[in-house]
Amino acid sequence: MTEALLVFEAARIDADGAPLLEGLNASASGPRVTLIGEFGALFALLAGEAKVTAGSVRIAGHSAEGAVAEGVVGLLLADPPLPLKWKALEYLSESAALLGHPLSRGRALAAQAMARLGLDALADRRLEALTLLERRSVLLAHALLGDPPVLALQDPLSDLSDREQEAMTQLLDRAQHDKSLLVSSRAHAVTGHERALVDRADATLVLEAGTLTGHVGPARHLTDGRRYRVTATKNGDALADALTERGHHVDVAEDGSGVARLLVELVGDESVAVITRAALAAEAPVVELIPLGNAAQ
Repeated sequence: MTEALLVFEAARIDADGAPLLEGLNASASGPRVTLIGEFGALFALLAGEAKVTAGSVRIAGHSAEGAVAEGVVGLLLADPPLPLKWKALEYLSESAALLGHPLSRGRALAAQAMARLGLDALADRRLEALTLLERRSVLLAHALLGDPPVLALQDPLSDLSDREQEAMTQLLDRAQHDKSLLVSSRAHAVTGHERALVDRADATLVLEAGTLTGHVGPARHLTDGRRYRVTATKNGDALADALTERGHHVDVAEDGSGVARLLVELVGDESVAVITRAALAAEAPVVELIPLGNAAQ
């Protein structure tokens, strides 16, 4: 059985002796997982700036600690320190050399990564002269060095204009190809292209104040019918109201513990993604989302 792409098991992540994350249990499967909210601890761990002091964190079956150095994960950090006087190709070539490649081979790998993303025009430009979008594009090429099977991308759309977000989204598609993708967004109220990260994900995890408040499964595979059984661990009424306001039919039953079971019948042309978006907006953690087809069940 293939292990989930991302697994936290009673995980505690510390930096400088202080906990960044503690006691988290969560997992997400599929080639494309979106992380909403406060996942900075995971990226600090991948960057070697934090460590697991209890439990475990695994990515594609490997310990997240050392996953970048071992070539399992290619990492893009939202705002890393950069040698701004260096040219883009020079930066990538030197980075490839740090992975153990001879300089000539490193330069070839750097050029290949830039070509894959259509960034050849940036090769001889200094990093300090690049726009935020261009700089982040180079960082995405950096994540591709060594051809890792997983890309972990921290807030790749943050602080970009709508037009720039569209361009970055296209670059993410080019980068993914045969790879698995972990993409984060620090914004809880995801809209526009950040919302598209959720719509296209195989799974979405939502983290607030160290607590998992949302876990939405593979919504884009649940498109056979128009009726779904949805289980939310809290705020089920708010989720039902949000769907009803959009014209969908919802029946709600609660078991007295706060867990809500909804029978949702979608009306019109909206896909099942409307349920995942409504769940995020209502802060209603969904633990079950099952298609029932069109016949009564």
